Amino acid sequence: MRRRARASLYWALVALAVSACLTPMDPGAGDVAELKVRASFAPGADPDAVGVTVDSATVVAAPSDGEPATVDTTVAVSDLDSALSWIVDLGADSADYTVHLALLGQGQMLY
Repeated sequence: MRRRARASLYWALVALAVSACLTPMDPGAGDVAELKVRASFAPGADPDAVGVTVDSATVVAAPSDGEPATVDTTVAVSDLDSALSWIVDLGADSADYTVHLALLGQGQMLY
């Protein structure tokens, strides 16, 4: 049974997608934007389907040009359908960001 659970978690790792977007703020706000991150799961790979409970998320978001991360945090998660969001300084009129999301349960990485 344990081997089957590990195999299910492996496929769940493969099935996780991260939706992230930068939304410009008001024109007078300067070069800042709202970064929103939300997990999406393949059919049958969501936490309920594989029998795990997600209680926190680690998010690292950095400009793709190699600048230091603007978001590097772990937060409690109670609703996976909601987006996590931060206000970030773009440092330019626009920027591409790389976002890494890890979903955890009791300190163990699940996705």
